Amino acid sequence: MKALPAAVVLGVTAATAFFAGRWSMDSGSDANASKARSVIPATPTLSGKESAPPRPAESRKTVRAANAPEVLTVDQVRALTREQRLELMRKGALIFDGTSQTAFLEGVIPALAKDEMKEATAALGTAQNRGNFPAPAVWNALWKQWGRVDPAGGLAHFEKTPQGKTRSDARHIMEGWYETNPAEALAWAAGPRASRFEVVAAGYALTRSAEGSVKNLETSLLARQPDDPVIKETLQDYFDLASTTTGATDSGSIYEQMPDALKPAAWSVAMRRLNYTDPQAAVDWLTKHAGDPGRDYAQTNRLIVEVAREDPAGTVAWAARLPDEPATAEGSAAHPVVGAFAVWRSKDPAAADAWLQTQPDSAWAAKLRGRIPAQQGQDPFANPQ
Repeated sequence: MKALPAAVVLGVTAATAFFAGRWSMDSGSDANASKARSVIPATPTLSGKESAPPRPAESRKTVRAANAPEVLTVDQVRALTREQRLELMRKGALIFDGTSQTAFLEGVIPALAKDEMKEATAALGTAQNRGNFPAPAVWNALWKQWGRVDPAGGLAHFEKTPQGKTRSDARHIMEGWYETNPAEALAWAAGPRASRFEVVAAGYALTRSAEGSVKNLETSLLARQPDDPVIKETLQDYFDLASTTTGATDSGSIYEQMPDALKPAAWSVAMRRLNYTDPQAAVDWLTKHAGDPGRDYAQTNRLIVEVAREDPAGTVAWAARLPDEPATAEGSAAHPVVGAFAVWRSKDPAAADAWLQTQPDSAWAAKLRGRIPAQQGQDPFANPQ
């Protein structure tokens, strides 16, 4: 086999020596701990005339922290064998300090090949399962690299092992794919996508292709079928983009200005965003748009409980005027009046029950009457969330 460059061998040797000390410390042996400390060069303490500031000519590379590991460049790691690269991943996964771990793996992860991604992921996952959680930046870099070398495989891995995987993780896979081959990524995203992580990845591809233009993103979304889940996924980016690049000041204004064809998918997004901005603006918007296509009362739960704590009776009276939902076997559990009534009844059950008896038949009224306790025992309205 062809000999490795001397610089590469020295770099790997130095990194191995450093982490050998760390692993010895983890074993719990005082003797091993002493040996571990011996591989970390001591920083001399200077005082008086012996002190001197770093020379201006010194580079940042020479002013290293005493415990910073020796790191390799991407090119150096690429020159290693497959097993040597994976060994560096296993060593890096055991670093406890997130900053040091990120620095050590900075040159390793971008050098990983397609057939090394699963084992590299397993190295981090094993360390995490045993209590050493990798830095978020390390996971992000790994997903991005998977997108560069094998995006389909990365997304398939997510679908097979979804536990712990997030929306952001899938977007990092698309980030790597889009930066490497945007035409291929967009062609893939243009097709119908149904699985959770594929929908997220496709939405991010559309957002990247818009290049910061709300109108460009609108065009991409309007080209898809109205019930395409990618539309609702991408509308989060649409609202973010509109709020930072247009004159719209809030989610309600953005909703008003968007094409009518996108509004059904945007209703729940607008309501959810209004929940964490201004309760009064959210109440006003809900009053105006409760009859719009795409209404999703489930997105109002947090808002209703918040405003009902201030004025339970008034909130119930207002919510009762909102459009009803179709009757179901379980009643209208998501209608805003249900949550508001629960808050009111926890404060004044006699007044709340008396009001309910005056209400005409409706899906939500039937639901509430069915929950009134007929006898002493656990009250289903007690301690509303």
